[in-house]
Amino acid sequence: MTEARIDGARGGTNEGSARQGAGGEQVVLPLPRGGAGLAGVSPLPEAAWQEALSHTEQPVLTQTPRWLRCVEAATSWRDSGRLYELRGGRFLAVPMASRGAGPVRLSASWPHGWGYGGVLASDGVVTPADLAVVGADLAATPGLRTTLAPSPFAPLQGRALPGARTEHRYLTQVLDLSGGTGGVWRGYSSNVRRSVKRAEREGVEVRCDASGAGLPDFAHLYRLSAVRWARKAGRPAALGRLQARLQEPPRLLEAVSRCVGQDLVTWNAYVDGRPAASVVILHGNGHSLMWRGAQDQQLAGRTHANALLHHLAIEAAVARGDRFYSFGESDAGSSLAEYKAKFGAVDLTWSASSFERLPVSAGGAAVQRAYRSAGGFAGRVRGRVRR
Repeated sequence: MTEARIDGARGGTNEGSARQGAGGEQVVLPLPRGGAGLAGVSPLPEAAWQEALSHTEQPVLTQTPRWLRCVEAATSWRDSGRLYELRGGRFLAVPMASRGAGPVRLSASWPHGWGYGGVLASDGVVTPADLAVVGADLAATPGLRTTLAPSPFAPLQGRALPGARTEHRYLTQVLDLSGGTGGVWRGYSSNVRRSVKRAEREGVEVRCDASGAGLPDFAHLYRLSAVRWARKAGRPAALGRLQARLQEPPRLLEAVSRCVGQDLVTWNAYVDGRPAASVVILHGNGHSLMWRGAQDQQLAGRTHANALLHHLAIEAAVARGDRFYSFGESDAGSSLAEYKAKFGAVDLTWSASSFERLPVSAGGAAVQRAYRSAGGFAGRVRGRVRR
């Protein structure tokens, strides 16, 4: 390994030494000799992270140090971000969190469900050579799996990192708000405009909350949605409720609300006082990101509550001066993706990369397929018994 020359302003250290950083004791990364990377440290010093963010085009809230604090407050994952010094005075910042230790250590930028992280560059330009530096390091890093999920707005977002064992393809749908409220409204399909007006006639009430008070109603709708998703997949409703408790415990969103403050906004739609639909929006750096969404399908479907909910949230994003409103991820070709496209949202495809010691992703996918098949078989058996 070459001598680490990361200066003190960036929180660096000399080879073989360690110092206390924002994320704990920093260690020098053993980058391969002869590569484009000169040196690196982990965890990522916050000063360098902020410097790279200041030069990043279209950064999002989930790429900030504040988001790391949310992850740590709500989960067992802890800071393990990485800083790489390059030739020419440039450096790369990779926000990351990890849990576990040794051969079962898991690392991610970020954990599943926690949004976009990825590679940031000190000059705002991430090149294929930069990705090769990060890929080579992560491929050689001990642990069971390391995953990078970059921002869909980042250059080269469609590429897997060199050396990755698995590539996960995603579709994010984003609405450009630069045309203002009038331009956005004209960009809606006629079906969406009719649905918004229908919801208003139906008396759908929409409330916006940035204090955290709206989160319990979202949690209620999420439990309903989890049961619906489970039944649709042929699984028992009780399993859906269990998954909701494990994946979206109330403390998770409450912790994020405390960390992010008024930049986490809950939009809830009500029909006759009953929660019908809900979205949780993250604001920051000119973006409104729909981080979570749920609904009572019967109430929302009958009253078109979702259309009015998104319309008002979009209008609020325009009023804030945001440039983009992200509808989050969807499966390509799904009815959900088609619905979001009717608002004028455009498709952004991107790749997350996983570096694995064992074929964890392939094994997990096989388990999921077997589980779905077993659930479908159980559903067919129950149907025959009822008949």
